[in-house]
Amino acid sequence: MSNVYFAQPWGGLGDNLQFTTLPRLFNEKGIDFYLSVQNTYRNPEIYDFCWKDNPYVKGIAKNGPNVGSLAPDLPHGVTDNIVSAAEIRHGFDGDGRYPEIYYEAEILEEYRDNTIVDLSAHTLLKNNVGEFYDADKLFSLVGESVPDDALFVSFKNVNSLSLAGGFPFEQNELVIESIFQYANIIHSCKRYFCLYSGGNSMAAAVKYKCKSEVELNCFLHGTVQEHKDKGFFIFDNVNYIEV
Repeated sequence: MSNVYFAQPWGGLGDNLQFTTLPRLFNEKGIDFYLSVQNTYRNPEIYDFCWKDNPYVKGIAKNGPNVGSLAPDLPHGVTDNIVSAAEIRHGFDGDGRYPEIYYEAEILEEYRDNTIVDLSAHTLLKNNVGEFYDADKLFSLVGESVPDDALFVSFKNVNSLSLAGGFPFEQNELVIESIFQYANIIHSCKRYFCLYSGGNSMAAAVKYKCKSEVELNCFLHGTVQEHKDKGFFIFDNVNYIEV
């Protein structure tokens, strides 16, 4: 096999980020990695952030996929991390712990002392938050954990769904112009809170890549161990608040 063609059907930020170590790993085996035109993105910036600048992605091909989501599933307990799981499913050792990004985030001095809170979560909120979280407990923990002066993220160019609960910090809107500005802010700020969504994966990747000092916090439905047992989106540099 000289070429592989990648695709996944879910389209989210975390859905794409979980596979981002694969281009380099295939390249190390002498195999060229292409994105299939069938790979999906919930918005164009996901392609820009995950794949556009990856030097091991050879291009976009019309070929149907032969790697990605169609790789065989793993039994539970083989690994406790989604990046490692993606690698093992494709025949690699599974040493990866974080998504692999190639954007070098910048420090924005004006955010050094800020707490940033992002309560967007497309998959979790497109149906009903109560299908995943104990909703009362979630609202309580968000209110207790996030300071009133936190900056509340919204996205200018993305149709995202966000949890709203009349929290005081909702008055402190921070409009994100681009995904790269968002990476800069995460890298720069003091503390970051998010739901169990793409922000969890992105923040973990930014902190690991840039050796950021930011404290990362994620409101997790269920327990950390439950998600580790399934090899899901649990990263070692994120503090998970079990809901």
